[in-house]
Amino acid sequence: MKFSVENLDLNKALSVVSHALPQRAAIPVLECVFINAEGAALTLKTSDTELSIITSIPAEVQEEGTIMVPMRTLYDLVRTYPNERVFFYADESYRINIKCSISDVDIPGQNPADYPSFKAPSDSGGVLMENEVFRDIVRETVFACASLTSLNPVLTGVFIETGDDGLSFTALDGFKLATRFDRADIGSSGGISAIVPGRALNEILKIAAMYDNEPVRFFSSSGRLNVFIGQTVIMSSLIEGTYINYRALIPNEVTSVVKADVTDLLSSISRASLLTDESRNSLIKMDFSERGLVITSSSSKGRITENVSVEKNGEDITIAFNSRYFIDILKNIRDERIVIEFKDQLNPCLIKPVDSDRFLYMIMPVRYTE
Repeated sequence: MKFSVENLDLNKALSVVSHALPQRAAIPVLECVFINAEGAALTLKTSDTELSIITSIPAEVQEEGTIMVPMRTLYDLVRTYPNERVFFYADESYRINIKCSISDVDIPGQNPADYPSFKAPSDSGGVLMENEVFRDIVRETVFACASLTSLNPVLTGVFIETGDDGLSFTALDGFKLATRFDRADIGSSGGISAIVPGRALNEILKIAAMYDNEPVRFFSSSGRLNVFIGQTVIMSSLIEGTYINYRALIPNEVTSVVKADVTDLLSSISRASLLTDESRNSLIKMDFSERGLVITSSSSKGRITENVSVEKNGEDITIAFNSRYFIDILKNIRDERIVIEFKDQLNPCLIKPVDSDRFLYMIMPVRYTE
């Protein structure tokens, strides 16, 4: 096996596939990157069994072949090299020689026959989205997934669902809900109804950011979500189970409607959160009246009062929230202004865009006593 590649291409490819490298591999071969040199391309693969990534880069291949290379050793080496061509040679005993103008290295490889077998799905159909739109949708929902310690595994993922008019991404953890809608091109591969692990979507989000001009296409099949970005394919196992009927949780009766500036509200809640007590659910109290919004919090650290200008229609309301959950939602909203809807002190509030149905956030209130 003998080939050469531009180090800039190799570094990007290794950075991409590193997102499927397990922190602690139960199977030692999973700490390797699978490399195949064939034709005029180099194909790299990694997997932690739940998330698998395949990417390709141009290469000058003198002798075709396949090898497994310790991923961290290879990545740590080549990212210190200058932006020039790097030459690889592997012999029959899987010994690898790596050369550039300033370095000559020999490292042991492994037999590629030991690596788990997986391949990319057929490249056809699926939901097609602009890269930035895809990243926005993931970023604006995945934060609401439950932690991996949740007793309900389906809540650790994002529910992706397509319909006649587009698709939605939804996540909830029992305290907050995030759902994002987009009128995307669904394509010809059929609909999607899948629960994708939040951890996998976070890794896909990082990879998509590395290809910011490349569209993103995805579909689900055979228990996997398959995502195509440029020369990269990402395959994530899905979470089995039935997602919660989150629509039944959304209040359909509203007594108060408030319009607020996102930046002003986020700044005030962030300051108020500095004087909250985690043992009391990081509680802040919000008083909505004709005079505006007054936010207060107090603990052994002190007391703070914040005044925020808002537009209110309907009844006055005093309600309390966990400030961390409110901050999580507000910092993921790009709109300048939002609508907040309330029913009463005990029911969740809804956060929506001013003039569209692009997103919906829901946050549960905290019971409190004066």
